[in-house]
Amino acid sequence: MPLFTVQDWIGAAHLGAGQAAKEEEIVTDYASSIELTVYSVENLLKDLAPFIHADDDLVAVARGLTLLSRVLARLTVEPSRHTVKYLTDYLCDRLNNTNSLSSFRAGIHEVAYCLTVIVTWEHFPPGEAISVASAIFGLSRETRFKDLKPAARQTLYLLVDTLLRSRGEALLKASTIPQLVRGLVTIAEFEKTPGCLEVLFNLYTYLSKDWDLEAEEFQALWGSFSRYWPVTVGGSKEQVSKPTSEELRNLLLECILSSDSYAKNAIPMCLEKLDTTQDLSATTKNEVLATLTACVESYSVPALNTWSTKIWDSLKYEVWNGDVDDFIRSSLKVLHALSSSLSRRSYDWSSLDSPLALYVVPTAKECKERLQDSKKQFTRRTGEILSVIASGSPYAFQLVIKEVLPSMNTIWQDLRLGSEKTLLLGVFNNILVARLALPDISNPTATYSADQAALLTVERQNMAKLGTDFAKFSQNLVDVYFGAFTDSEVASRSSPDPTLTVAAIKGLTLLFQIPEYLSIVEQGMIVQKLNELATNPAQDAEVSQTVVESLQQICSIEPMVFRENTLLDFLQKLPEKISTDSETCSEDLDVVVRYLESLTEICCTVVCKKEVTTKPPVIAVSSFWHRNFDAMVEKLLIKFTAVMGDSGQLQYASAIVASIANAIEKFDKTVNEAHITTKLPIPNDPSTGPYDYIVLALFREVVVQKVDSNGHLYVGLKPSSTSGELDKLVSMIGKATMLALRSKLVTPVNNLVLTWNRHYPKEPSAIWSLFTHTGDGLLASSQRNLQQGPRDKCLVNILSTSLLAASPPKSKDELRVPAGDVAAAMVRNSLNMPKDTSRTCLQSTHEILQLLVNKFGATNENLEDGTKLFDLLKSLMEESKSASASQSSKAFQTLAYFTAASLWAFDPTLEPLVGLMVDGIKSPTYGRKVAQSFRILLAPSPVLTKENFCSVRLLRNSKCFALAANPLIALWQAATDKSLKENYLIAISGILVYMTPTQLDEGIEASRLLPIILEGVTVQDEQFAKTAYMKTLFQLAPRHPKIIEEHLDSVLGRVLDRLRNTYHNPSDSSVECRVLAVDVLILLVKTVKPALLTQRANKINSELDAAKDDAAWEVRKKAGDCAMELFNLNDRMK
Repeated sequence: MPLFTVQDWIGAAHLGAGQAAKEEEIVTDYASSIELTVYSVENLLKDLAPFIHADDDLVAVARGLTLLSRVLARLTVEPSRHTVKYLTDYLCDRLNNTNSLSSFRAGIHEVAYCLTVIVTWEHFPPGEAISVASAIFGLSRETRFKDLKPAARQTLYLLVDTLLRSRGEALLKASTIPQLVRGLVTIAEFEKTPGCLEVLFNLYTYLSKDWDLEAEEFQALWGSFSRYWPVTVGGSKEQVSKPTSEELRNLLLECILSSDSYAKNAIPMCLEKLDTTQDLSATTKNEVLATLTACVESYSVPALNTWSTKIWDSLKYEVWNGDVDDFIRSSLKVLHALSSSLSRRSYDWSSLDSPLALYVVPTAKECKERLQDSKKQFTRRTGEILSVIASGSPYAFQLVIKEVLPSMNTIWQDLRLGSEKTLLLGVFNNILVARLALPDISNPTATYSADQAALLTVERQNMAKLGTDFAKFSQNLVDVYFGAFTDSEVASRSSPDPTLTVAAIKGLTLLFQIPEYLSIVEQGMIVQKLNELATNPAQDAEVSQTVVESLQQICSIEPMVFRENTLLDFLQKLPEKISTDSETCSEDLDVVVRYLESLTEICCTVVCKKEVTTKPPVIAVSSFWHRNFDAMVEKLLIKFTAVMGDSGQLQYASAIVASIANAIEKFDKTVNEAHITTKLPIPNDPSTGPYDYIVLALFREVVVQKVDSNGHLYVGLKPSSTSGELDKLVSMIGKATMLALRSKLVTPVNNLVLTWNRHYPKEPSAIWSLFTHTGDGLLASSQRNLQQGPRDKCLVNILSTSLLAASPPKSKDELRVPAGDVAAAMVRNSLNMPKDTSRTCLQSTHEILQLLVNKFGATNENLEDGTKLFDLLKSLMEESKSASASQSSKAFQTLAYFTAASLWAFDPTLEPLVGLMVDGIKSPTYGRKVAQSFRILLAPSPVLTKENFCSVRLLRNSKCFALAANPLIALWQAATDKSLKENYLIAISGILVYMTPTQLDEGIEASRLLPIILEGVTVQDEQFAKTAYMKTLFQLAPRHPKIIEEHLDSVLGRVLDRLRNTYHNPSDSSVECRVLAVDVLILLVKTVKPALLTQRANKINSELDAAKDDAAWEVRKKAGDCAMELFNLNDRMK
């Protein structure tokens, strides 16, 4: 016997938080007792009787039946068949309620749940299925079913679903399909609840697909579910338990598409909605068109054949007269789907009586008449209609071109206006787009068995016929497009309009891409024309952009065209040398850069689609994706070599290398994007990097081994120049090298530096030898010592920087670069660079130092003397106290770069390094320089990037504020010396300028920050600091208006002082700072209480009037905007 009683179950409802646990214990107890046969289901029903038959306590009825349902669901051993029948009969009696008992009207939800469990049991008598179904359908009498709660109805629908799916055969033995469908439709008559509709729609789809229904049953089901279309019910996305409108929409669509029998109702239903005179909402109209598209895509050819003409008649005006692009696109989609669906069958192409021909031919004729009657109004949309219909299948395309192309050629010859020709070219282009969208066989969905070889033969004959018929128009099409260029050139002399030329370019590009359509001569004419347009320096910008895009497409599918035509045409436009005159030189460089940028766009923004077919084959290490890129770069490297032969052409050489670097960056990005959707082709030589040949060629041209004045070997430069142009050239080669060697295509196996070091283990690392051979083992240490020069040795350090920047941290050992000692050398170099070296050389020492600290762990290594890198820095900072101001400034600048690298990686040396910088501010001789160096800490770095495998911590700003800004603020508050206070403000500004508003709020209270800002904007002779503080005020004002209002006069005073810039009282602030000052004023007008600003409006307007005459137009414009905001202030007061 169970340990618990039914009364215990009833009482558990009042336990509050302990209810669930108690109920679970009781259910487990009853189920276990039944399975152990010490208790039975009959006993349970007997014990429940006082509660579930109580007409005066319907809550107890439901509560008792809940216990029954949960115990039945818990059983792991089914009761006997006799018990199951007894239980089923009892539950069905409750549903039938022939005596209209109140207690039987309660707990229907629980009864339904009990039956849902029972009907799945193996011991459930199949003959009882009809009893259950009849009892449920009987609930529709006297609206009993309608009055049930949604949860009860949903459970009953699920029960019916289970019966029809799993007990269908038993039901059909005792009843008929019409009776069952009628019963289902009757109980669903008034249903509107999303959860119930979800069950119903799934059930309707199942019956329509899997049951052998007659027309009457289909019509009954259609009447039941079609009334919900378009769907307007459904839960929100937040209501997980309810299906959303979108989910119900999809389920209802499955019902509509579940049988061809619904086509005769569904299609006219959609057309009637579209043809109605009442305005449809955008959502409803989109749903109608989406439903119609799905119908056309899903129904069979016989089902669609009757409606094809009516669909066209209904939708053509949606396209021709429509003004909403979404509706037009959706209508075109329906027309395309109809063409495609009617092509599912194989037809005799010579017959015009097929379903497809009966749709396409009249449609094409009507479009042709539109083109003939109206040269402008409907031309564009007519072209789109012809395109979507023709692209439905090869057969549809053949029907369209035979009907419209001859007439279009005639129309073209009669046109005189350029605008009309442009529109008609658009129609030609749309037809070519349709041709390119076609598959290679006439019926792509068809499959052919061995005994259907004849059908396959017919398909091939049809495609051959299409090729023959379309080929008849090739010459006319070529003449039309080239004629358009002639017309455009004539028209451009009087009224320049590039649209005709653009349309012709697009058309020629499409023609070229059609397989085996044009002759080699015609293809050559097209490429020649496009090259001519692309290399015309006086070309319209829109035409230039279009022709570059066209050459991209053509050259990607025909790499030989690029290699032998386009590339050579562009290179022939490049001069042998540029003028040495500064003015003419700039013009010549602009021309060179323009050609090279266009060339880069053509071959580097899309991967090559196929391999070059030449004899002998092209020798390349990369896959065919790289063919056009490699061809361009190889030619540019040859040009670079030729230009480097003339020492006066360093600017030209730099422009070429800049184009190579740009090409690497763009193409590598293109390859990565293509790799997302397409498998990366296998390279010809996986052991060699894809861009190695570029790096080696550039280095070979500029790097050479030399001997210095002391007879020591070093790696220097071939070109010699004291001008800044050589610095620019080497820097650009360094950039190209870095981009090439950090590519994702570079692996530990094909990494150029590592491969070199592996092949030549007894030579110095490639970082120092720069891929030159030497047996001098001292080069590894002497090359990093730049203190004695020569100048070209210092410049070469830029190239070493690029190699280190591109190397991942994991390659540290194979690089053979002792991070700590090299970093120490760079520290000493930065303090003692030769006088004839440039700022670029000094910067390279800082960058190598940063790379070694940030990603190679230089601070963790012991130096040659056993100390650490931080010890060296600390001693140098101590020495700087007695050194000259210039030398001390250099030391602290190096310290700042060191600290920045440490900050970005959260290196353990960070805190003491920041301490050294803060101490340096106190110096009366170089303190201001040290304060200015704080802006280095968070400034964007060209080498400390994720692309260079550096550690870039996301919380570095907050870390810097905590370690540097907060101590500086405390020192500023405590300082009494004016100069020292300004130094602290300058240092703080270097940190604040990089902080986001959120980081500022987290780092310091607004009430503490505002006084610092107000003092900071007045710092003398320090534009960076003033601008930084003004930017910080701009961030602070909208987030803390109350703080601003408390100090409004002070804030306005500082802002207006920075803004004032008159002849008699010139501003001490930069243009950027003055623009920010006006921005702050605009924010104040928008966020501060209007009454406070109205009191000060005269003062503000006076300053704004003066600002409207500022020398900088940016300030004048902003001042006008602010004056308007101030003028509208009264509206805010209302």
